[in-house]
Parts: sequence; structure tokens; C-alpha cells
Amino acid sequence: MTFRFSHLVTSAIVVSSVTAACSSKAPEPDAYVSAQVIGGPNCLVEDQGLFLIGSDTTDGGGISANPTRVPSGTNQGGAVTITCSVKASGSNYNIELNALLNSQQAGAGGSLTITGTVDATTGAQSGINATFVGGGNTYQESDGDCSISYPANPPGGPVQPGRIWGSINCPNATESGKVTGGGEPVTCQLSALFVFENCGT
Repeated sequence: MTFRFSHLVTSAIVVSSVTAACSSKAPEPDAYVSAQVIGGPNCLVEDQGLFLIGSDTTDGGGISANPTRVPSGTNQGGAVTITCSVKASGSNYNIELNALLNSQQAGAGGSLTITGTVDATTGAQSGINATFVGGGNTYQESDGDCSISYPANPPGGPVQPGRIWGSINCPNATESGKVTGGGEPVTCQLSALFVFENCGT
């Protein structure tokens, strides 16, 4: 009888541990993104907002200490999908950031994808590429010339495992399917303020 009782207690502890492990779910990735086209010598638009996910009191003028971040779900009248990865590799962080707003309102949806490697300690970065979608247009810079800058004093620092706060600037993003009167690709400068959190480590 003693053996059976001990066996039942042990089984109960195992089941309880498994149940607790299953119920402790990791936080969902969330993000704040404010993207825009700045313009350029042969760009077809200038100073035009592309899309917004979440909100901030300083939209367009930097990132506040507490912008409103949203997970995948509904925001800005559309369906939001957030996926991201910010993983440490030595002193570097490999980033893959994706934010999508699928809206039924004409011109309201958009997306931003950022990839590359950053070092928050030295400021070094490499291979920063981005794709912006908004207003029915797609802009892509894949030559590694995009750059990321960081807010002055974000809570917890600008880059940590699983999170990054910053501003990306892409000076020569090519607009898909568009050419100038002289047959040259249309290129534009694009930028975005962004915060991605709960991105896994």
C-alpha cells in the first residue's frame, strides 16, 4: 500500500508539473511601426505616410518611452500579423522583423520587413535590408545600405535578446514596377520608427 501511495503522489506531481509547463505560455510578439516615404530626386511621392501599427504620442518625431505596441490581431481597422527574431551571436544581434497590416481600407494597409546584424554596444551594423509596402506600392533596398539608429534612452536599452527599438533609414529603395521617363528605376528614401518586443532569444 505504501508503494502504491508513493507512486500515486509521484504521478500527481509529474502531471501537475506538465500542466504548469503547458499553461505558461510565452508572450506574443508585439510591435509599434510608423513608416513613411521621404522622397528623393526621382521618387514619385514625397513626405507620405505608408502605414501605422500601434500608436505613439510622438509619431513622426521619434519614439516616446512607452509607445503602444500591439500583437497579432486587430489594429488600425485591419488585421495585424507580427513575427520577429532578435538573437544574440556574440556581441552582435541577428534581426528578422516583420509587421503586416492587412486593411480593407484603400491605401491603409502595409508592411515592413527588416533583416541584418547590429551591435548595440559599438553601433556597428551590416547587411541591413528592408522592404516597405504601402499605398499600393512596394519599395525594397537589398544592397545592405539601410541604417538603423536608436532612441536616446529607451527603457532597458535599444537592443536586448528578443527586443529592439529603433529607426531605420533606407536612402535608395527601389519602387517595384516603376521607371522614370528616362527608363531608370524609381528610387525613394524611406524610413520607419519601430519597436519589436517578445521576439524570442
